[in-house]
Amino acid sequence: MGNEFLDYYGKYNISPVHQNIDDFNLHMTRRKKLYRQLGMPIKLFRDARVLEIGPGGGYNTLCFFQWGAKHIDLVEANKAGIDNMRENFALYGIDASLYDIFETKIENFSSENYDIIIAEGFLQYLSNSGEIVKKLKGMANESGIIVVTCADDFGDFVETMKRMIAHSFIKEVSEHNERVKILSHIFEPQLKSLQGVSRPVEDWVQDQFLNPALTNGVEWTIANAIEDFSPEFETLGCSPHMFSDWSWYKNIWYDMKTQYLAQYKMRRFSLFLAGMEERAVDPDIVAEIDLNVRRAKHSAREYEISYDNTLFLKASEDMESLCHLVQDIDPNLHSVFCQIRDAFRDINEAGICWNRYPDLFKAFGRGMQYVGFVRQ
Repeated sequence: MGNEFLDYYGKYNISPVHQNIDDFNLHMTRRKKLYRQLGMPIKLFRDARVLEIGPGGGYNTLCFFQWGAKHIDLVEANKAGIDNMRENFALYGIDASLYDIFETKIENFSSENYDIIIAEGFLQYLSNSGEIVKKLKGMANESGIIVVTCADDFGDFVETMKRMIAHSFIKEVSEHNERVKILSHIFEPQLKSLQGVSRPVEDWVQDQFLNPALTNGVEWTIANAIEDFSPEFETLGCSPHMFSDWSWYKNIWYDMKTQYLAQYKMRRFSLFLAGMEERAVDPDIVAEIDLNVRRAKHSAREYEISYDNTLFLKASEDMESLCHLVQDIDPNLHSVFCQIRDAFRDINEAGICWNRYPDLFKAFGRGMQYVGFVRQ
């Protein structure tokens, strides 16, 4: 089965997942917080046998070594990523006996009995994610933990709308590096406004705006993940921390899966914007919002194929509906949606001027969610 991520990275010989880890303690602090949200104190990595799939340059893997992992198997099919990983491991003096690198896709890799499996940043865009999850479950040991990432149409919506705008700037440009240069210049100020960002703008542009996998229509959500890991695994934790469990510890019959799925439907609205306070929204209203979101995203996908500017007018109508739907729920999101609508209209009239859209300029969604699962 094809993999658009690997095809794209291989075509341009890139691994656009570099991180600035000059302040390594800061890097570890960020990762500690992630795993704490997932219900995984870092002591779990001590003497653990770890499998990491798609580690790219191994920036996050360096934390596992620091936390005392016994051995790490790294499955990475992108040669540029492997080269970067070897450079980083050499730079940080990682003993070669502590790891093995396998240049292959996870579908072609076989092993088992891992304490911890990390599958970060790719499952949510693959049409065969369910098959891969089934394989991962068989590779974890009897108390194994698996960490995956998910994507939601709400969480990546703002970036998808920015991507549509971005392609209006490069529709006459075909050369990849020139496209990256143009979009990096335009969007660097926006990325720098996001507190805590550690990724170079060129890498962010190549993945967020030019990677075809991100607009292939595949969506593997937290709800999908919970279903796919059930019944052998239960949810250990989530980042952002979406779920609450008020059950009595002696109530071993508590249906966590049903409760978490219901909470996801009510709380996924808060994925629209990074930093948004929790908003529990009626599932019927969420369903109506979801319909308009999918329509607008469909126009964005169609635009990258045809570069037909009338699609901006069509998408602006969906944005108008979204403005009405969210105006009484979250004023900041309402402003962002209205400015997306205005930008879409301006493309066919006065042209884009970011000064007219200050809230959209600084808006980012919760594009990727982490979920940890533990074998029951």
